[in-house]
Amino acid sequence: MKDFLGKRSRGELLYQRKQAALAAKQSMVESSMPSAQRDVSKTTDGLVHFGDNVMVLNEGDKDRTKYFSSVDPRDTNTLCVNPTPGPVGAPMDLPVGSLIVTEPMYRNVFQIQSVDGSSGPLLYGQPFTLAVPDANLRLHTDVASLFTNPKPIRTQDLKMLERTSYSTHWLCESIDPLLRMEHEGAPIKANTKVIIRHGKTNNALCVLGDQSIEGADGKEYQATARTELDCHKAEKPTNHWIFVMDAN
Repeated sequence: MKDFLGKRSRGELLYQRKQAALAAKQSMVESSMPSAQRDVSKTTDGLVHFGDNVMVLNEGDKDRTKYFSSVDPRDTNTLCVNPTPGPVGAPMDLPVGSLIVTEPMYRNVFQIQSVDGSSGPLLYGQPFTLAVPDANLRLHTDVASLFTNPKPIRTQDLKMLERTSYSTHWLCESIDPLLRMEHEGAPIKANTKVIIRHGKTNNALCVLGDQSIEGADGKEYQATARTELDCHKAEKPTNHWIFVMDAN
């Protein structure tokens, strides 16, 4: 008993060491995700450029009819980072979801970064990374497996990781499949709908409007990499995203 009390007073018990490690990791997360207000970049030519800060927005359902008692129509949402640390001892990775907030804040503003040092406007079909401004964190996903995605729906989870690899490369396509070849290599206009496709798995960025939770900043949807097609073999609105910039 005396030995136990001594270890507890010195903070050497297992639960105390775990709490200290978790607090240290939370502090590191907060330092990499400062809670300062962020703004989107202003576009002077109507195009998205490398280095611009943008919100990645998905418009809500136009049909507001509630067809199922447990599922509300999808609201307009923006891709966001959840500043919550993972298990103690694991590398830094932050889960990504989609928040029902349409104003820029520290969680939903991302920077368009080049993968090969390119500058100028972002082009259709050109690889890029979505990064947290002023932090070495980039949007990542990978093929779903039993070990990395134990959830029943087996979706490709989105995370922000402290590394650059092929799993952090994304590219944009036209929302109209019949115009994709014509748009290839053309600059992307700000505040217009695009398909954001993962370079490695070829799945499109997607928001699951029927999978939601109540978070600290309001309602959040689950975001994943999954291509959802309609009867015309075109991506559904859950795959349509807008790079929101200040055009005034």
